Amino acid sequence: MAVAAFLVNLRHVFYALSFPLHRVTSRLGRTYSTFALCDEAYALTAGGKARSWSGRRILWLQFLLHLYWTAGATVGALLGALVPDGVTGLDFALTALFAVLAIDAVRERRGDLPTPLLALLSTRMPAGIIVILVVYCLRDLPLTQPRVLAPLSALAVTVGLHLWRRNALLSILGGTALHVAVTSTAFAH
Repeated sequence: MAVAAFLVNLRHVFYALSFPLHRVTSRLGRTYSTFALCDEAYALTAGGKARSWSGRRILWLQFLLHLYWTAGATVGALLGALVPDGVTGLDFALTALFAVLAIDAVRERRGDLPTPLLALLSTRMPAGIIVILVVYCLRDLPLTQPRVLAPLSALAVTVGLHLWRRNALLSILGGTALHVAVTSTAFAH
C-alpha cells in the first residue's frame, strides 16, 4: 500500500520541474501555489497558451480548482449518503477514470519539452503511472470466480467507448453503469 501511494504521488516531482511557480512573486502566494498544485492545475498551466499567464492568474486558477475539489467532495459525500445499500459496484468509476486517463495520456504525447529526457518521461510516465493505478484498482479480482466478469467487462466497455467516442464522461459512466448493473443483479450477495 505504501509503495502504491508513493508511486501515485511521484508525479508531483515531475510537475515541479515545469510548473511555472517562478511567475508567482509573493512568498505567501508561492506557499499556497505549492500546496494547491493538483493534476488539473498542472495540466492547464503546462500548455502553450498558459505561457503568458501571470502569477495572479495562476493563483486564481489554483484557488478555484481547490474550491471545486472541496465543493465536489462535499457534494459527493452528501449524495453518496443517498445511495441505497443494495447498490454495489460504484467503486469501478475510479478504475474507469484511470483507464480513460491512460488512453488520453498515450494519445496526447507532447514534443515541446526542453530536454530529450523530459520529453521521454512526459510520454511514458503519465500512461505508466495510470496503468499502475488501473492494475492496483483491479488487484483483488477473484480470477477463479465468475464475478470477475463484472469488472473485466466494464473495463472493456470503458476502453471501447473511449476509443470509439473519445468522450471521457460517456466512457466512465458507461463502464460504471454496466459494472453497477452486473454486480447489483447477477452477483448480488
